[in-house]
Amino acid sequence: MLTAATLAITSCGFGSDDDSANDPNTINLLVPSYSDGANGTKALWDKIIAGFEAQSGGVTVNLQIESWNSINDVVRTKLQSQDSTPDILNIDAYSSFATDGMLYPATDIVSPSVISDIQPAFAKNASIDGTQ
Repeated sequence: MLTAATLAITSCGFGSDDDSANDPNTINLLVPSYSDGANGTKALWDKIIAGFEAQSGGVTVNLQIESWNSINDVVRTKLQSQDSTPDILNIDAYSSFATDGMLYPATDIVSPSVISDIQPAFAKNASIDGTQ
């Protein structure tokens, strides 16, 4: 699951609507909310982000969580400008972004060992014209 999340969250990449848009040491992450509370979406992402930041050598992650009811509208609004497009977007429908050339191929952003660790069925479903 971590491999899939890593691949999914590292596939977008332009900027954000604040000073971090041009900061190479800041990642703006937009994710949907699955649940609230102590073990909810924010708590889980905060734990993942803390681990990443501890190992990243100074990279900071700005987390934005939106409800499933509004995330597609938020994404459409943010995509109006490269200054507001999230660096990392975790949603369930991204094929149109890939078709429009808005995503990096997996081979451009992750190591061959990570790619080889992806479940074959997921890799196939996450590919367009043979490109992950």
